[in-house]
Amino acid sequence: MTIIVNQYLREETFQYMDETTNGQLVDGGKWYFIEIQQLLDHELLQADQINSLQFSADEVELPFHQGLCYAGLGVQFEYKGQRYDCIETNLSTMKEALKSGAIKWYWNKDRFKKYGGTDSATLKAYIIDCNYNRIPDLQLELIKNIQ
Repeated sequence: MTIIVNQYLREETFQYMDETTNGQLVDGGKWYFIEIQQLLDHELLQADQINSLQFSADEVELPFHQGLCYAGLGVQFEYKGQRYDCIETNLSTMKEALKSGAIKWYWNKDRFKKYGGTDSATLKAYIIDCNYNRIPDLQLELIKNIQ
């Protein structure tokens, strides 16, 4: 909560026309707003870190925190020391790894090419709920050239 208060909470003074003072503008107290898009981008999706990724190595470790997931050609996750491609057949293992919190994410150039990737990679980062389903509109899409 401290992060939200210190970095994303905005205070504004509510003003209104007071009929008892012939329509003068008077202060009506403080209203508080959360800069929600900035909170989502910087804290949940880690947009700064994701946007700064460079796909110039054979393997790139992707930023991670609880609830952040990835999809795209060449995306892999690691669970219990084994790597898995992010494909439909590995979905149950991915959910198990997400539940455990012991998951790491990678982008792999060889897997990217195996699945048909060429000059640019599209990486999607998204947030999941407590049931491990994607939350609509809480995602970030990144397109990077492969070097």
